[in-house]
Amino acid sequence: MGSTDAVGNGATTSGVGVFTTDPEVDLTAPALTDGPLVIYRNDEVATIQWTTDEDATGQVEFGLDAEVLGFIRTLPSTGSVHEVTLTSLAPATT
Repeated sequence: MGSTDAVGNGATTSGVGVFTTDPEVDLTAPALTDGPLVIYRNDEVATIQWTTDEDATGQVEFGLDAEVLGFIRTLPSTGSVHEVTLTSLAPATT
């Protein structure tokens, strides 16, 4: 890798990086190992948490009509413990 600044100083170079890829392709979807749980709630906010058996992305779909949920919150990174906070919820709704 190399870098040069805006006025042309450089290029600096890094050391050599070496890695090995996994020998097999992961074709199994992650499984829930805990949750989903509501770990916090008040009249306008709820935080949902769940755990998967491997690093994965996460997403929560929610809304007032179970047939057409209408809202999606997606996690920006992968991990095995997932937590999403839903905001601007209507009080006294399920």
